[in-house]
Amino acid sequence: MIRTLVRFAMAVFAVLVLSLPALAQMFGPAVTVANVNLRNGPGTNHAVIRVVRSGEEVTIVRCERNWCLVNAGRDTGWLSQSYVMRLIAAPPPPMPWPDFDFDAGPARACFYDRPNFRGDSFCLRPGNGNANLGNWRNRIASVAIHGNSLSVDLCTGRDFRNCTSIRRDMSNLSRQLQGAIASVKVW
Repeated sequence: MIRTLVRFAMAVFAVLVLSLPALAQMFGPAVTVANVNLRNGPGTNHAVIRVVRSGEEVTIVRCERNWCLVNAGRDTGWLSQSYVMRLIAAPPPPMPWPDFDFDAGPARACFYDRPNFRGDSFCLRPGNGNANLGNWRNRIASVAIHGNSLSVDLCTGRDFRNCTSIRRDMSNLSRQLQGAIASVKVW
């Protein structure tokens, strides 16, 4: 009886621990990547509350079946998950000295709209990308890479076409890339 209870408790604990990364991605600050209808329920059969404009910041409350419940200004409603890009708070610029590279945080790449890792930003973890940057299209000016063995594809075409891969921070993108990024992917 005790062994059964212990096994059950361990199984519940394992499920909770393994689901934490998925739950962490289901709420928090986000931005819309296109004009999208805010609806009073999760599906196109629900009434439209209003149109959320491309680039508008929203807060994801939770997501289920490809729909996210969000707070959009004074309104609360549902957006299609494919039109919402979760934002991760940008880290401060790196300190000039000492740099021991003890980054214990999760690997990520952060994209800034101004050189030298300044201005508005968003971050992506490995395995994530955005095939159409929407309001962020042609705005990326610098990229900070946090973590070892991380690679970032900066693409001048939508859907990851015409890409340049980088493996280190770029405080000021090349003239070819500055103002020309349409999609990104982090590996």
